[in-house]
Amino acid sequence: MTLTACKKTEEFIDKTIKETKKTAYFIQDCEDEKKTSKTTKELLEEGKINHFVFGGSIYKIEDTVEEKTDYNVIGYIGEQYYINQNNKKWSERELHEPYIYLNPKKEIREKRPMEYGLVYSLESAKKSNRDEIIITLNQQLYKAIKCEN
Repeated sequence: MTLTACKKTEEFIDKTIKETKKTAYFIQDCEDEKKTSKTTKELLEEGKINHFVFGGSIYKIEDTVEEKTDYNVIGYIGEQYYINQNNKKWSERELHEPYIYLNPKKEIREKRPMEYGLVYSLESAKKSNRDEIIITLNQQLYKAIKCEN
């Protein structure tokens, strides 16, 4: 029985995928951002979200830009999350708690992306010099300028 339990635990560990961090995330300008019931789209339209972090740098969202095709996709704004076979989303707390499946071959956690938008660079911009990038939010293109501090 112990051998079977160890084997099932090993199968579970082999099936579990490590969670990744967000590629980019927003800096909200709310008095109490934990209590707000507004969506990211509403906060963006009200001007409450005007900065975001990408690649370790802070960018300020500027004006909208016209749609062009000379942009290179360099990332996305979003996060990875886990679901089980019943499409139940696992919380951050549940991911860190020990959980043993009865049948690890059928019951696995699957990683899915939740994308809010894409991050583009200009074709002429070099990888090391990304002072200006373009982001897609709410189906609109915005120019974002790198903050100095």
